[in-house]
Amino acid sequence: ALRRGCRCLEIDCWDGPSAEPIVYHGHTLTSKILFKDVITTVEQHAFEVSPYPVILSLENHCTPTQQDVMAQYLTSILGEKLLATSLDLTNQPGQLPSPNRKKAAVVAESLSNLVIYTKSVKFHSFSHAREHQQYYENTSLGEKKAHKLVKTSAPDFVQHNMVFITRIYPAASRTLSSNYNPQGFWNVGSQMVALNFQSLGLPMDLNNGRFQDNGGCGYVLKPLFLRTNQWGFNPNSYRHNLKPAHLLLKQHR
Repeated sequence: ALRRGCRCLEIDCWDGPSAEPIVYHGHTLTSKILFKDVITTVEQHAFEVSPYPVILSLENHCTPTQQDVMAQYLTSILGEKLLATSLDLTNQPGQLPSPNRKKAAVVAESLSNLVIYTKSVKFHSFSHAREHQQYYENTSLGEKKAHKLVKTSAPDFVQHNMVFITRIYPAASRTLSSNYNPQGFWNVGSQMVALNFQSLGLPMDLNNGRFQDNGGCGYVLKPLFLRTNQWGFNPNSYRHNLKPAHLLLKQHR
């Protein structure tokens, strides 16, 4: 995934034998691998094709004892590549740093201290977020809830994503690692639209096409109408009776 330009990885962490945290998809028959081996692989390949930040999303099921072990591996293996303190933002207080501030991997007492710019908080509503959410906090939404919000509150969703980072993830019912269409979530400005990279098909083709831009570095600047309030963009409305055009492309051999 890192070699394909992915800049956010979910790592499903559980207590393992001999006080060694393990990674696997919980309550399934997927293989169990050592957390330290995963982090070693991240360290080796995180910046192989892109110099820009990688976000490690730790789905943490470990006890505090093994969380301490995880924190030790993160700091000892990643070393200076790990963002351990906030960057100097004197020129932009209250805003996330640009990805141009390179080489930062963010992760979730010893382990939580490593979470600098992507503290996960529960999503209640867009109005609640406007009043209570901090710029360094982000929310994760399952695809079904996110899809409902796209249909019913798209303009609010667009406004929310101008200020905060939102991560969308596949439904738990996708036991065969299938993928949803990411386009609707990009249309409201969601920054991290998580897909199963091991599953080929239209969703991954769209993702590959989206992030081929900007040199394939894993970051693409959102269009202006998703970054400024003056547009009032609503992806569900068609102005001036414009109808979408459908193009079919075929490769000639």
